[in-house]
Formats: sequence, C-alpha cells, structure tokens
Amino acid sequence: MARNRQEERAQSSGRKHKYYSSGGGADYSKLDGQRCIELIESIAVAGGAIRLGKTRDGGAYAIGVYGDGDQPYTDYLKPNESVIDYLSELAEVFRDQVLPRPTENKAPKEGTK
Repeated sequence: MARNRQEERAQSSGRKHKYYSSGGGADYSKLDGQRCIELIESIAVAGGAIRLGKTRDGGAYAIGVYGDGDQPYTDYLKPNESVIDYLSELAEVFRDQVLPRPTENKAPKEGTK
C-alpha cells in the first residue's frame, strides 16, 4: 500500500468513502493500544502526525495524515482491514523520509573541562 500511496491519493482525492458493515463498524477499542502508541510515536518522531477518527456512519476508520506530501489527506479503512498494518506501513514511509536533525553543540560549558 505504501508504494502506491501517491497514486491512491490522486485517484481518491476529494471523495468520501462509506463502508457499511454487518460487523458493527470501526472499533478502535479492539486494537492493540500499546502497539498503536509505539507506531504513532514513530510517526511523530519522524516529523509526521495523524488524526484517528471514523466516518460519519461509523462504518470505517478515517485516518488523517499530516507531513506526507504537500497536503494532509485522509485514508479510509474498512473494519476488516488492519489499522496496525496501515500504521506500520505509514511509520515506514516516515522513517524513509526523516530529515537530518541539527547536531548538538558539543562544546564544554564555561567553567568545565
């Protein structure tokens, strides 16, 4: 999915997707919370941000992505699609585009050797 992200966004830009499911829709409480936190942290450290939500009807996950390209975008996942796998792929995308961070000033402070 990550390799075709630009293509997918171009095709779905501006469209809203609604997924109806007999399984009760999107439910974040069923996810591995610790793993989600680790992936969100990984995305944030690399300079990205995400917004977790649902479609209006609650039938799909709506994940807003900031920092991957010029404009923020929202990806929609069906309830049977893995949010953890999606976040893992997104974290990988951000890790690949991490900007170099400024080096710390290693000069000793005054009065120290």
